[in-house]
Amino acid sequence: MATVPDGGLGRFHELCEADPDIRLVTLTTEEEGVALACGSWLGGELAVVAMQSGGTVRRGSCQAVPSTSEGS
Repeated sequence: MATVPDGGLGRFHELCEADPDIRLVTLTTEEEGVALACGSWLGGELAVVAMQSGGTVRRGSCQAVPSTSEGS
């Protein structure tokens, strides 16, 4: 799971850090999370990017999410 530090996600981060099956990666920008998730997907792995709602629509950002269903 990749995330930018955010007070509203604090408890969620703690739970992820406590789970040995989850690797928590701290980012400096939300855009890094999109790149990390796409790279993970290309490598055959699953990824989650947790971000505050303000990070989804940043001026000048290009956000792409690969489709996981066939025919989409």
